[in-house]
Amino acid sequence: MVPDLLGFGASMVAPGPVTGEDHLVALDAMLAALGHAREPLVVAGYSMGGAVALRFAARHPERVRAVITLCATLYRDAAEADRRVALIGPAEALLAGDGLLPQTLCGWMCRHRGTAGWVAVATRPDLPVPVALSEVKHTWDSYQGALNGLVRTPEWEPALSRLAASGVPIILAEGNRDPVPVPGRAAAIAAAQPTVLHLTLPNATHLMPLTDGDWCPTLITAHLDDASPTR
Repeated sequence: MVPDLLGFGASMVAPGPVTGEDHLVALDAMLAALGHAREPLVVAGYSMGGAVALRFAARHPERVRAVITLCATLYRDAAEADRRVALIGPAEALLAGDGLLPQTLCGWMCRHRGTAGWVAVATRPDLPVPVALSEVKHTWDSYQGALNGLVRTPEWEPALSRLAASGVPIILAEGNRDPVPVPGRAAAIAAAQPTVLHLTLPNATHLMPLTDGDWCPTLITAHLDDASPTR
C-alpha cells in the first residue's frame, strides 16, 4: 500500500492544519478500514515519509518486521531542516520556512494549480511529468503542517530509539550525492544502534527511488517473505 499523506495528492481535500499525529492516526485508520489492523508490517518511507515511517512503526513495534527509509529527512531543529530542504530544488527553497514569501507562493499555487503544475514541469526537467505535476497538489495548511509536524521536528529520534530497543531492524538508505540528509547522521546512528543498518548508493541523488527503481524495492521486499513478525 502506498498512501497519500493527509492534504497531499488525492488526499488534498483534508481541511485545516494537519499535525504529525494526524498523519499517524490516519495511517492507523487506513489499515483498519482495509482489514489489516493486526497484520505484520514492513514500513517504508521516502524523504519526509522516512520520518513518518519511523514514527508510525514505533506505535506498533510488536507488529513491525522492518523499517526502511530512503533519503530520510532526519533533522533535529527547524533551522537545520530549512537549510537542507532548500537544497531539494528551487520551489522547495522558496517554500521553506514560515515567512510571507512561502505562504504567498503557496497561495498562488492553490489559486492557479494547473499553471503551477506546468511551471513545476518546466523547472524540474529531472522529474517525470506526472511527478512534477503532483508537486503542487497540496495547500498551505497541509504543506506547513507537514513541514512543522514531520520535517522540522526531532520526533523521529525517540521513535527510532524505541524501535531499536524493541529489536526492529531499521535500514537508513541514501544516495551519496543527495544533499538533503544531514551528512554523517545516518552513519552515526547505525554505529550507535546494532539494529540499524546504513546503506549508501553510489552516484544516487535525492531522486534515488526514481533513478534506482530496482535497488530500492529490494530493500523492502527482502523483508516480506516471513509470514510473522521477527519477535
